Amino acid sequence: MKIGILGGTFNPIHNGHIEMILKAADEFDLDDVLLIPTGNPPHKPNKEILSKYERYELCLLSAAEYDNVFVSSIEIDRKGYTYTIDTLKELEKVFGIRDGIYFIVGGDTVLQLENWKDFGEVVKRCNFIAFGRIGMDSTKILDKIDYLKQKYNADISYLAMDIAAIASSDIRKRIKNGETYFGLMPKRVEEYIAKHNLYK
Repeated sequence: MKIGILGGTFNPIHNGHIEMILKAADEFDLDDVLLIPTGNPPHKPNKEILSKYERYELCLLSAAEYDNVFVSSIEIDRKGYTYTIDTLKELEKVFGIRDGIYFIVGGDTVLQLENWKDFGEVVKRCNFIAFGRIGMDSTKILDKIDYLKQKYNADISYLAMDIAAIASSDIRKRIKNGETYFGLMPKRVEEYIAKHNLYK
């Protein structure tokens, strides 16, 4: 069984995230994909982040449209900061697999992977699928992938695809300034944000 994982703050989740998981599932023949919203991300300030329960709800609304996309509360249920290595260890207990886990990341994230807690252990427990956008200069990313493969024997695949250039920070700014944000997120997410006056 091959499981894809897309973790993130999802503040809020948007169409770019959805495109990544759908294309990853198609390209790598993934059986299922898990969206895992972070509980207390150690690298981001809390002042502009919705509660973990609201972000979890937004992910559930997004996943409802797809048969093979699910949402895990594994990180929001954990106390304290959330780290990938801890999540992978818990998933191993649930699924009983190691080589069949594919962690989906944006191309730029590859440059920061080595800074992840216990990265040497992380790469033993999962493969990586890194997304870049067609037309972007991917030289640094590809060089970093080669380096990580040599040093850690990391399994990292790089896909250059036409992924929507959407940023959660831009969506939050648009909402705060009263600008349109429709078409950037799944419709159910847009409706939920409007109904509950989030990010204003």
